[in-house]
Amino acid sequence: MAISRNKRILFSIIIIVILMTLAEVIARLVPGTKQVVPAGISRFDPLLGWSLKPASHASGWVGDHKVDYRINSKGLRDNEIEYKKPPGTYRIVVVGDSNTFGFGVPIEKHFTYLLEGYFRQVDVINMGVNAYGIDQELLFLRIEGFRYEPDLVMAYIPHYGDHRHMHSNRFGMNKPLFIRNDGKLVLTNSPVTDDIEIATSKSIVRKIHWWLVRRSQVYKIIRNGAIYMKNRGAHLSQSNNEFNKKPIINTADTKQDVFVRELNALGEELVYEMHKESALHKAEFVLVTMIDKLHEEAIRHNINSLHVAAPLHNKKYDLPGNLAHINESGNGVLSYEIARYLIENSLIPQNHLLKR
Repeated sequence: MAISRNKRILFSIIIIVILMTLAEVIARLVPGTKQVVPAGISRFDPLLGWSLKPASHASGWVGDHKVDYRINSKGLRDNEIEYKKPPGTYRIVVVGDSNTFGFGVPIEKHFTYLLEGYFRQVDVINMGVNAYGIDQELLFLRIEGFRYEPDLVMAYIPHYGDHRHMHSNRFGMNKPLFIRNDGKLVLTNSPVTDDIEIATSKSIVRKIHWWLVRRSQVYKIIRNGAIYMKNRGAHLSQSNNEFNKKPIINTADTKQDVFVRELNALGEELVYEMHKESALHKAEFVLVTMIDKLHEEAIRHNINSLHVAAPLHNKKYDLPGNLAHINESGNGVLSYEIARYLIENSLIPQNHLLKR
């Protein structure tokens, strides 16, 4: 009887392994399941929530096109760059989310790389990180950006995707959060703890988790589905709790109205803070955005702002597969629009302009 039971257990294990292997093969072959940006180039970061893993390299896919992502020793998708600025060099630091990072686009066809070609002896440093909110961009600028001694700081904020700067948890990962209090920005949820389901586990479980994240498509599909359901429930609960606490003076206002007002107000305050801190570091500041209200408020506060919604409003600039990011052609247009704006507003010194 014992032998029979052992055989049944062994047979069950073999069947499970075969089914899992088959599921993994199917998951890798089904269109749309390949990652555009591999998880292996990211890491947990107690100050930022997550960041790019220094000296990492992985490849993703946009349709049938392979895209390489190489992260330098300082955790940027850029060439190796020293903090100390070389004599005679003009430096631009660009902070942003996946659009600045270069989601689905080869780095040599990304707007930060192309922008350098319009000038001479100008470094354009790509500090974009996938899924960052404006709050994380401000913190990254403080922690790393100013170390590069920039002459100009640029924030590319095309949208308020996923309301990231309004939450302390996005995509199943904890992150820092700024709140507005008496006209000041107050940092909360910092330092950040590792995501709950992993932080409470033993290190061996954590290692197995990340090993599977990097190597198993089936595991990533299951994990992403669980994160989506968890975030969806948490978002609805958090929204109800937060708005029930806030008095609504105008009874015609809905909870959505209040949320949108706070979303805009906090986003604007974070941009004002970037502008102020750039000035303290003797650097110019430029906002590049597609958000009408953010652009208008920046102009009203005498902040350099470039609105790029019109030049990028072209379906031919979209990455295939409804990925909500611009392709290589769109990046080329964006780099041209930025270069034109910088030149027209005398933000690049004459000695760094190319002779025509």
